[in-house]
Amino acid sequence: MNSFIQKIPSKIKWTLLFVFLSLLLLVGYLLHSFYGYNVNKDFSLFIRTNATFEEVQDSLQKNHVLKDLGNFILLSKLLKYNQLVKPGHYKLTKGMSLMSLVKKLRAGNQDPVKIRFESKRFVTDIFNELDKQLELTAQQLSDAAFHPDFLQKHQLTPQTLISIFIPNTYEVYWNIKPEKLLEFFVQERNKFFAKHRKQLEILGMNELQISILASIVEAETYQDAEKKRIAGVYYNRLKKNMRLQADPTVIFAMGDFTKTRVLKSDLQIDSPYNTYKYSGLPIGPINAPGIASLEAALYPESHNFIFFCAKPDFSGYHDFSSDYNEHLKQAKAYQMALDKLNIHTH
Repeated sequence: MNSFIQKIPSKIKWTLLFVFLSLLLLVGYLLHSFYGYNVNKDFSLFIRTNATFEEVQDSLQKNHVLKDLGNFILLSKLLKYNQLVKPGHYKLTKGMSLMSLVKKLRAGNQDPVKIRFESKRFVTDIFNELDKQLELTAQQLSDAAFHPDFLQKHQLTPQTLISIFIPNTYEVYWNIKPEKLLEFFVQERNKFFAKHRKQLEILGMNELQISILASIVEAETYQDAEKKRIAGVYYNRLKKNMRLQADPTVIFAMGDFTKTRVLKSDLQIDSPYNTYKYSGLPIGPINAPGIASLEAALYPESHNFIFFCAKPDFSGYHDFSSDYNEHLKQAKAYQMALDKLNIHTH
């Protein structure tokens, strides 16, 4: 072997040595590029369904995420990620290596996103909020939610559908399918009520009835401190077989949500939501009640109040009474306050 090497001309020896060293340097450079620091900043990468590898490149480039886009392209091709683009939301962290990045994207190891919605009057309002936060569209969600199969599976109607949505912050995958998201909300609703199963039995109420009553409480006040007391009023009325006579249900029936004053003529509207005309609970929630309202409906304050009226100082709080004549005085004070502001119909 040594004799063979000795026979190689010196010029070729130096050439081979140069090539060998060059290869070592290239391998070292690539290893440093692939395994060393390459991500410039923390970044949330959103890859839409059916996105191309070129779209992923464009997003990384225009947001100046990578130290070296060329090496990202090279490694992606070596690992065949350019042929295996998977949609989703991916959190990239500053200092992340290209190898970690490409492997994460190639495996589809996406990170969940936080979604949130407040109490909404209509389920379509919730769909519009989710449209802004997820890949799916409001129309896709609406089509899935109002599909007869989904409604039948969960014993829902178009009027009660909103009861599966409890306003809160949730974590889901950004590219979650509409059907899976709906099932997720059903499970979350079930988890919430499972914690209060014993209380439901004590009240003799089911989940839907609680949601309906809570939606009325939600519409009556934004003051959480009063919600259990207001819920107690409605339970007292139900026990006495009185009509709930809740103004928000009349407003919902009329569909005029600019009204700040319900008139006697409004109370005649023929609607299953009009609790002045029909006894018991309306046929569905009049909004998606928040947790405070749901807990108020589950754990109402025990008292003898039958009536309540908004305070004339417009603080959002109410005066409560068990005597009808006292209630009339309180109502008159509030009506006079409205008259002073020239509020008659709207």
